[in-house]
Amino acid sequence: MTSNAEHLTQPDLARITVHAGTADTAVAVAYEIAGRLDATGPSQPHPAVGEEGVAVELYAYAPPPPNRA
Repeated sequence: MTSNAEHLTQPDLARITVHAGTADTAVAVAYEIAGRLDATGPSQPHPAVGEEGVAVELYAYAPPPPNRA
């Protein structure tokens, strides 16, 4: 998956970045998030720019909550 600003123009879509000490941990956490939300799987792990460890990204759809009276 590539990071593309065009994705973020879609309503109710968010990019989530997971930073972790190891690729295995980052991917495992990303899959936990994806399993709980309407989300993609994680990107390929890559170095976390300016930080120790690695990062992965995923995109999640979060519709607005229903109006409450």
